[in-house]
Parts: sequence; C-alpha cells; structure tokens
Amino acid sequence: MRMQSAKMKTIFIVLIIYFIHLAPVQGQTNIQTHKRFERLSIEQGLSQSTVYSIIQDEKGFMWMATQDGLNRFDGYEFLIFNHEADNLHSLSHNDIRAIAIDKKGFLWIGTWGAGLDSYDPKTNRFSNFKHSILSLNSLSDNKISCLLPIDSTHLWVGTRGGGLNLMDTQKKTFKSFLNKPEEWLQKGNNEVTAIALDSRGNLWVGTFGGLVLIHLATLEIEPVRLRYNIPPELLHTDIACLFFDNEENMWVGTNGDGLYRFSIKTGAYTRYSQQPGDNRSLSDNHITAIFKDKKGNLWVGTESGLNLKDSQDKFIHFKHSLNNTNSLSHNRILSITEDISGLIWIGTDGGGISIYNTQSPPFNHYTHQKGNPVSLSNPYIWSIYEDEKGILWIGTDYGLNLLDRKRQKNTVLLHDPKNSNTISYNEVMSICRDKYGYFWIATWGGGLNRYDPITKRFLHFKHDPNDPTSLSDSHIRVIYEDPSPSRDVLWIGTRRGGLNRLDLKTYKITRFQHDPLDLSSLSNNSVLSILAGDDGSLWVGTWGGGLDKLTFQQDALGQEVVNIAHYKHNPNDTTSISSNSASILFKDSKGRFWVGTHGAGINLFDPIENHFTNISMKDGLPNNVIYGILEDGQGFLWLSTNNGLCRFNPDLRGAEAFKNYDESDGLQSNEFNNQAYFKSKSGELFFGGINGFNSFYPHQVKDNLFIPPVVITEFYIFNNKIPVGKNSLLKESIIYADKIELPYSQSVISFDFTAMNFSQSDKNKFAYRMEGFHDQWIYTSAKRRVATFTHLDPGEYVFHVKASNDAGVWNEEGARLKVVILPPFWKTAWFRFLLILSAILTIYIVYKWKVRNLEEQKLKLEEGVHQRTLELLKQKQKLEEALEKVNTLSGLLPICSSCKKIRDDKGYWQQIEFYIRDHSEADFSHSLCPECAEKLYPQIKKQNIVTKEDTTIGAPALKKRKKSS
Repeated sequence: MRMQSAKMKTIFIVLIIYFIHLAPVQGQTNIQTHKRFERLSIEQGLSQSTVYSIIQDEKGFMWMATQDGLNRFDGYEFLIFNHEADNLHSLSHNDIRAIAIDKKGFLWIGTWGAGLDSYDPKTNRFSNFKHSILSLNSLSDNKISCLLPIDSTHLWVGTRGGGLNLMDTQKKTFKSFLNKPEEWLQKGNNEVTAIALDSRGNLWVGTFGGLVLIHLATLEIEPVRLRYNIPPELLHTDIACLFFDNEENMWVGTNGDGLYRFSIKTGAYTRYSQQPGDNRSLSDNHITAIFKDKKGNLWVGTESGLNLKDSQDKFIHFKHSLNNTNSLSHNRILSITEDISGLIWIGTDGGGISIYNTQSPPFNHYTHQKGNPVSLSNPYIWSIYEDEKGILWIGTDYGLNLLDRKRQKNTVLLHDPKNSNTISYNEVMSICRDKYGYFWIATWGGGLNRYDPITKRFLHFKHDPNDPTSLSDSHIRVIYEDPSPSRDVLWIGTRRGGLNRLDLKTYKITRFQHDPLDLSSLSNNSVLSILAGDDGSLWVGTWGGGLDKLTFQQDALGQEVVNIAHYKHNPNDTTSISSNSASILFKDSKGRFWVGTHGAGINLFDPIENHFTNISMKDGLPNNVIYGILEDGQGFLWLSTNNGLCRFNPDLRGAEAFKNYDESDGLQSNEFNNQAYFKSKSGELFFGGINGFNSFYPHQVKDNLFIPPVVITEFYIFNNKIPVGKNSLLKESIIYADKIELPYSQSVISFDFTAMNFSQSDKNKFAYRMEGFHDQWIYTSAKRRVATFTHLDPGEYVFHVKASNDAGVWNEEGARLKVVILPPFWKTAWFRFLLILSAILTIYIVYKWKVRNLEEQKLKLEEGVHQRTLELLKQKQKLEEALEKVNTLSGLLPICSSCKKIRDDKGYWQQIEFYIRDHSEADFSHSLCPECAEKLYPQIKKQNIVTKEDTTIGAPALKKRKKSS
C-alpha cells in the first residue's frame, strides 16, 4: 500500500508540474490564429536541429551553426560542411557554437573543442587555429562561445574557459585577456558568453561573472562602475547575451534575472522580467537571444518561447503548439537574426529554424481549435454575416457561431431536438438580416429559420410534401432579400425544389420550379445564386440549367406575370455563358455584371450585345471553380476559388491583371466554399472554406517588393559537378567567378542558380539565356533551377540568369558569367597565323630558290656564251686566216687528173667546209658527182639513172657564197 501510495503521489506531482507548465499556454486562448512561422529542420535538409547561430553573407546565403556541422542554405537546398579526417582543409569540428563574417567575406567558425576555423568561400577551403601550449600567441582555449569581427584585420574571440582573445587575422596571432585572481575581475569572467561593441569605441563583454568593459584604444580593462551607473546586479550575475540598438541602448539578457535596457547616453536602465499572472510580461527570465530588426521591433528569445516587445513595453508571446504546424518550432530559443528582405530567422534548441515574415499578407485566420473553447465549433464554413455590433455570424457544418472578436467570445447555437426554440439544423448554409431586424438562417436539411435577436426565439419554415404553400425543399443553398422597394420578399434557393419567394409580411411562400413541358419555366430546380437586376428583374444561377432572368409584370387583371429568359452554354458560341452551373452572381461598382461558374471561370455579361466574355485559368485565374466574388475600395475583385484567393483587376487583361494567394500566404486552405463570403461596412472582406475563414482589409495586403539577389551556384560538365582547385577548370568558386574558359571538347555544360528570396521561395520564377548563342529568354520555375547548353561553337558568350520573388518582382540585372569556348588548335588565330606565315615563308623560299637558280643559269649561260664566243672568235680567226690564205693563193693549184677539180692537199677547203658546217643552218649531203659516178660505175649510164642533185663543193661555188655574204 505504501508503495502504491508513493507511486500515486509521484504521478500526482508530475501531473501538477505538467499542468503548471501548460497553464501559460492554455491561458492564451484566442479565437484567431495567424500564419506566422515557416520551419526548416532535418526534414528539409538541415544537418541537425540545434541551431546556435545564423548569419547571412554578402551573396545572400544563410549560414547556420549546429551541433553537427556547418550549413549553407540557398532558399531550396542545404549544403553541409562536416569534418573530414583525411582532409586538412575541411571543417575542424562538427559542433559549432558561433559564426561571423568579416569585411573581407571570410567566414569565422567557433567550434566546441577544436578551436577557431576560417573559411574562404572562393576557394572552398578551411583553415584552423588551435590552442597550443608551445605558443603564447595561440588561441587561449579551444571551446569558442562567441565571435565579433571589428574591422578587416581584427577578430574578438570569446571562449568557454580561456577568457577573451583578440586575433590579428593578417598575422594569425592572438592576444589573450585572462582573469587574474589578484585583479578586480570576479570569478567566472574567463567564461565569455557575449561580446558587443558600442558606438563610442568600447567593447562590452558578458561573462558568467558579470559585465566587463574594454577600451579599444588602449585595450585596457576598465571598471564598469567607474564610468557608468550600471545596475549592481549586472556586475555579478550570469550574462547570456548583449545587443546594442541605434539609440545607444545596451540590451542585456541574463541567465535567470530577466532583461535589462541600459542607456549609454543617460545611464538610465529598465528591467523586464516575468510577472506571474501577467501574460504580457516576459515569458521567461532566462534570456537566450536579443535582436532588434530594421523596423525597430525588439525580439527576445527565452527558454520558454519568443517575445516581441511592443511600444507599451509589453510583450507578445510566440510559443510552440503541437496542434499548429505554423507555430514556433521549439520554445527554447538560441539565436535570432534578420535577412536583407526583412525575414526574422530564429534558431532553436531541437526545433531547427523558424522564419517569421513581417511582410506576410494580413490574412487573419479563424478556425476550430481543439481544446480552445472560444474557437469556432467546426472548421467547415458555409456562410458569414456581420451585424451592426460587429459580431460575426458564422454558419458551419456544426452550428451557428456568434463570434465577438473584441471580447474574444464565441457563442454557438446548436440544434436541440428536445427544444423547439433552437435552430432547426446544425448545417448553416446562408444568413441574412431583413429590414425588420430579423435574422434569416438557411440550413441543409432543416429548412429556414427566422431568429428574433430580442426575444431570442426561432420560427421554423420547412418543406411539407402535403402543403404546396410550404418550402419546396428543406435543403437550402442560398437566401437573398430583394432590395426592390416594391417587393418585400425573401428569395430562397433550394437543392432540388427550385426557387421560393417568401413574403416578409404574410410569410406566404410562392414556388418557381422547372417544368419540362414549359420552356418559360425555371431552367433547373437546383438553385445556386440569386441577384436582383437594376430593372427590377431577378437573376437566378442554377446547377446545370445555366442562368435565368426573371422579369415581373402584371396583366390586364392585375395578376402577376413572370417571364423567364434562359442563358445557357453553347459549345459552338464563344459569346455564350461558359458553363451551365452559375454559382456566383455579382454586380460591381461600375455596374458590370459578373457570373462565377463551377468549372469555367468567370463571365462578364454585356446587356447591350447580350453576350458573355469568359475569363479563366488560361488568362491567369488560379482555378476555374469560383466560390465567391467581392469588390474592394480600389475596384479590385477578390475571387475565392478551389485553389486559393485571387485579386483581379477588371480593367486589365493578361497576367498582370491577376495576383493569386494560397495557403502559404496565410489562407485557411486553398479550397473555399460556395456562398461563404461577406464584405463589412468597414471594408473588411471575409472568405470561408474547409478550414475556417479569413478576414482582411485589402489595402493592408502589400506585395513583396524585395528584389532578390541572383546567384549562379554550381557548374557542371557532362553532368559532373566541377570542383574548385588548382588543377581544376575552376580556380575559384563559380559563385564568385566572372569568367570561365573551356576547351571545345567540353560540349555539354550546365549551371545551377538560385534567388535569395526565402519567403515562399517555391513561387520564385527564373529566366536565363546564353547571349551570343540564344538571345531569347527561357523561363522556368523554382522546381527546375538549372540551365544546360550543348555544342557551343568556339567563341565568347555571356550566361545571363534573372529571377523574380514570390510576388513577381524581377531582378532584371540578375547574374552574369562570361563563357569562353576555346577553339581546337587548328582553328585558333595563332595556328592560322603560323599557317599564313609558313605559306609566306614557303613562297619566299621557293621564290628565292627560283631567283638563285635563274641567276646561276644566267651565269652559266653567260659563261657558256662567253666560252662559245671565244671559240667562235678563234674559229673565225682560223677561218679568216684560211680565207686569207685562199684569197692570197698563188702558185699552182693542184687539179685532180681524173675529174679535173681542185685538190685540197693542204686542207684549206676542209677548213672552209668545217666553218660553213658549224656556222650555217644548211644541211650537208654527201654523194658522187655525175661525172665521177659515171666513171666509177659505168652501168649507171646504161640504166639511165639520173642524180637529183650534185652536192660537191668546188672552189667556184665557195667563192660565189662568200661574195654573196
């Protein structure tokens, strides 16, 4: 028994502690929820869910320090850096407690056990600095708690037990500031927790033993109390974090003593702490992070949630909720920062990262919250109405809710079968209030209810199959009070019973139904929408029968005559209504008549031409199912659809006429419900759907005007990522490169790119082109952030990529990268030059050879001519001498005794013959003269053979030749 009693006692104590812990959260019940936080954790790629520090670099990347690695986030993917045992240039340790970026762009990483790392993002290399007992200029301790760069060459480093260090980042040396027992510093000052620099050149150091002040000009530690009237408790308490704002206020977060604001100018200070029973005080006295954003909002992280300080020095609490995925991801906050677009990033202990968008559209969200008694009774919303007191009447799938937002009160009216003075059915489809002050409430199965707000009594109208004057159907879709002063009636559209008219004075009901034998009857008995025309007519939208126009006249006997004109979809006529299911009818401030359909967009009706103009998804609508239409003060039409909410400018056409919102913007869901819309007198719009309803003032919905930086993140050749290295094509990261050169053989190249808009980054859009190759923009979505090019000819190109944010705001400048494709050596200029030079040299050499050859031939010829001339002269001389001898012949000439011709006993005639032969073009023939022949061959004469010529040279003939010459 004792053991059981002890066990019960333990359980009881645990339960008490549990409920005490839940009490502050449960006490903050609210009828409204907001879309506040987006989450990033291990499911999205974060390496580990404990995030000690977050920072943004100059390119726009977000860096996170976790217990298991360094993370870089580009809006879509995490790049994780871990320690690699076989890589000296990797991260030295995976447990990281602090990160900072200096003015040169180097990232400094404080590890918990391996000292300090620096990371060069251009070369993708880490360098490590550790404590060494052999060097007085080394780091004092290897457990780093905080970092603060103060200029381009100096970095302050806070350690867990080695005090404070000042690093000269050029010389790679450290100067240590350690606590010495004999000095005034208190015990524990060597455990540095925070470092902050004020505008007067003073360094403030938070430690486990209080605040320390260092004068930067002299690097001397000064007693804080001698210069400032600092609160005494801050000199001895554990300091957790420090932050200076632009007004010279130092915000000091303590480990259990709350938050302090100390003015450096005036010396005044204020303490903020958790106050029991005050849910607008700090949520916890253990402060873990402090940050003031660009709008002046002060964010305070604690062990029990996030706090936002307002102008009345009160705090709004944000806490984790198991039932709300849009709540803070974890209650223990470790770090807070703001990116260049204004998003607030919160690092938590175990919940990863929560992102708060200060610019998110102000779509207030109301829904059913389990365990919250003031929330809606059911998330399925069918109808909305606001009365003159500002109380919202919300028709749900389970009861009628009377929501008082000012008093944070909700009253639910439910059907009680045992009580006739209750609402007839719990599914409330439509609500309106007549001119007499009665509320009319249509239900799905329980007919119509008239509610008297004074007597709080219900009057029921239901279908009675035996009474033709009763409602034609108890399933009602829509009710509408006729604004015509001549008709004091309520129109009732039913599921299958057609249209009913209720006289508000006599409560007499008249039915208008479809008769297949009467073409002038209602086109269909399923009524979806009702709207009065300017000419006293009534427009009725049906399910499947198209649009009907009822006109009312009186005959000669004063009886009412109702004429019904039908407008139906004709697939062969583009000017006909686009669908036969006319779900919504609306007239805007310019008198234009709009018809929303179930599946075919919206239609603008031209009453003069009697035709319709259709607008659908192909024009820019998010969906073709239209559930509601409202107009704001600027003339924009707001359309609730089956895929979000659309703001439509009816005066424009094309994509610029539409601005679409979805669940990620804070909508209750992408799916809304028919007839669940309302506009209040103050201009507030309401749209309901399957997860509650949204309310907002349209003028407060601002577009995101942030122009996102665009970055080329990766480079591939043949789908292989190219690393950075000395032996690589990339000598530095493609992120920082402005030019790459590639050989012609690398014919398939790709680029990854991103846009640094982290708000709904899935809605970012991109466009790219390779200038010089394809100058037309190629558009793509956030799901495909890659560009691939094949078979680029040798030459110079520029890869250009631009991007837009979620609101369609484009960064037209984008990112550019010069791409040079080197030609093969035989197509290079130098090779062509060599070819031309070689050709010229060849021609020159041939020319010179020819010239030299000709000169040699000329010389040889001249020499030959000279020699021949000499020979001729000699021969001439000899001949002349011979002729001279002939001319001077004297004495006896020897005559042949046989033929009686001169003999050439001394060879004179032979010389003459040789001369003639050598110097004459005549040919010589040798034969016998006739006389000698006859003597030698007597038979010739007998045969009468006659010789043709006589070539015997004799002296007379030679003389004759010489004379003629």
